[in-house]
Amino acid sequence: MLMKAILIILLLGLTCFPSDLFSQVYKNRATEVAYKYNDSHGRWSKWSDWTNCDILVVTDLDKETFTIYSKEAQEFDIVNYYEKEYDAEGVEVFRMFCVDKEGIRCNIRERFVDDGVYFAQLYVDYADFMYVYNLAKNR
Repeated sequence: MLMKAILIILLLGLTCFPSDLFSQVYKNRATEVAYKYNDSHGRWSKWSDWTNCDILVVTDLDKETFTIYSKEAQEFDIVNYYEKEYDAEGVEVFRMFCVDKEGIRCNIRERFVDDGVYFAQLYVDYADFMYVYNLAKNR
């Protein structure tokens, strides 16, 4: 009888509150940003120096959105997820094909590096401009 009651409670919880039980929203804090751009001759510049920042980054896998709350919020819809990759240094990279709120295509990459201060780098790659944020470990 007790087992039946537990099962009923679990089933009610799963049917009444499924999004709350399995919500996949990740909030991170970016503390540094750098950028590079493609010049008029098709050559990429070197990465800029790191600039300090304090920016909230929210990944909502339920809504398939990605938002960077910089001075002006940057909103992205996730169109496609790619298989996990490893870069030339053997670091795990997770890449998503996205479209920003103006309809411009880009890739967003999370490069998982744990150096004690940061746990990942977040890259936003457009055809002519790229920027990267260092994401701090949760405090």
